Amino acid sequence: GMQGMQGMQGMTPADVFSQFQGNLKSKASLRAFFEAEKLIDILAPGRIAKTSEQNVFKEFQEYFYFNTNIKDQRIFSVVLEWSDQEQVAVLLNRYIQIVALQTMREIVGKVKGDLLQNKITLEQAIVSKKAMAAQRRSDEITRLEESFRIAKALSIEDYSGASVVTNVNIKEGLVEPVSNYNFGSKALSARLSELKNRKTDEPYITGIRELQEQLVLIKNQLLAVNDDFKVVRIDQQAYRPDSPIKPKKRLIVALGGVLGLMLGIFAAFFFNFV
Repeated sequence: GMQGMQGMQGMTPADVFSQFQGNLKSKASLRAFFEAEKLIDILAPGRIAKTSEQNVFKEFQEYFYFNTNIKDQRIFSVVLEWSDQEQVAVLLNRYIQIVALQTMREIVGKVKGDLLQNKITLEQAIVSKKAMAAQRRSDEITRLEESFRIAKALSIEDYSGASVVTNVNIKEGLVEPVSNYNFGSKALSARLSELKNRKTDEPYITGIRELQEQLVLIKNQLLAVNDDFKVVRIDQQAYRPDSPIKPKKRLIVALGGVLGLMLGIFAAFFFNFV
């Protein structure tokens, strides 16, 4: 649900809204839109060879700004001043849609990236635990085989209760048992057979079931990621005003109250995600 996604990814509705606002105001986003839509042909149709595209873009930037609602900072309008009223309204609406799509892709990419990284980490931890368990079993087989040979040499078939022979490693300060021959060759043979024929070590690996459970959860979350959710709800499309606003008769196209995203709007986003 929503809390699980937020807790795992650390992303709140406010974070999503902030990322959308940042992309909307980004110079890189504006520049990419300016070039992709060939706005120089629209904004400077009568340009001459000496006309600088950079200067036209800078002028475009100057007439593109945001108005934030004084009472609620989460509500703002996007404003673009230019002469061609109808065309600018279409462009502004298109820009909003493109940035919303960009933001959605960034969020989906981040969520998927985080989930995939978690998946890889869990898979590696599981593989490591299995490998170490197999190595420990192999080591145990080696020790038991040594003990079995000693027991056979001493004709000890059943448990004798004798002391375990040890090897003192003075350099490392360790006392290592080197033989369990006192258990007798019968018990050692049975134990060796069991270890050699064991099909899986998983039931004997501490913590592996928890890791596997987490891995299943991550895989399910990856399958549940929605690539087509709505980052923003547009309350009002950009429109053409009925009369000029400034003496220069430039148009102000605004999304009045638009993108006024109350945090509750994003609940749908999170429920669609998982």
